[in-house]
Amino acid sequence: MEYRLLGPLELCDGERRVALRGPRQRALLAALLVSVNEAVPESVLLERLWGDEQPASGSAALRVRVSQLRKLVGDAIVTRPPGYMLSAPAESLDSLRFERLVGEGYRIAAQDPEHASAVLRQALALWRGPALADVGPLPFAEAEAERLDELRLAALEHVLEAELALGRHAEAVSELDALVAEQPLRENLRRLLMLALYRSGRQARALDVYRRGRARLVDELGIEPGEALRELEAAILRHDPELYRCAAAAAVSDERKLGTIVVVAPAAPGVTETLVEAGASVERADARMVVAAFGAPFAQEDHAERALRTA
Repeated sequence: MEYRLLGPLELCDGERRVALRGPRQRALLAALLVSVNEAVPESVLLERLWGDEQPASGSAALRVRVSQLRKLVGDAIVTRPPGYMLSAPAESLDSLRFERLVGEGYRIAAQDPEHASAVLRQALALWRGPALADVGPLPFAEAEAERLDELRLAALEHVLEAELALGRHAEAVSELDALVAEQPLRENLRRLLMLALYRSGRQARALDVYRRGRARLVDELGIEPGEALRELEAAILRHDPELYRCAAAAAVSDERKLGTIVVVAPAAPGVTETLVEAGASVERADARMVVAAFGAPFAQEDHAERALRTA
């Protein structure tokens, strides 16, 4: 059997989807799955299924529901005093596979962002929609759905962080735009969008993303952006070269990239600072000359114009 929580609740026997009979049976299966391989007391199951409106027959009504569900999953449901347990291999439950893959991606992210990105994308591909979407407005299901969705968002942040480290800034912008629209108060997503935009040569848009986010936080929550977001805005305003440096070790692709090189010889006082302020990457700076690149290591939409103005 395969159990799927990352979307509408599904029970599958090989390639065949097994039909669940009504909302109460779906709720019972979900109530056992969120505590898979653990004994769930009858009192907890009664609370999860009926809340404050438990049937007068109590345990008897629960036993009937368990018996009906056993006809679908067989010996997977084990009577384990003081309640019941659904026994299942970790790989048969999509939420546990998701958590395993996410953990693997996190562990290797620093050493191998390319592999980490692929593993995290594999984990995210398991999602079919909001978790437990059709298990009704039950507190236990809502709590588990919220927990899983937080893990999903964190995994998205990590995969996009890895892809920015690989220099895929322009490619990440559209996905980050959609995520920030979906989660406007999530500051780390906004930070990643600002960074991707800046590294793509879109400084004005990056600063606009900050201003819109700050206005939203102030209007809706009455708070200022966190330190990380404020520091990023300041770094963008001063064209801090460190904003590029964290991705300098990204793998070099075979793709041909255009850039503009500025050479100043002999080096004049203040020329290095002027080039950095204009968005250049300084490759050499000594008494003889200053060599700077516009459009490298990351492309900028206006790198040629920046170089011309600086010259």
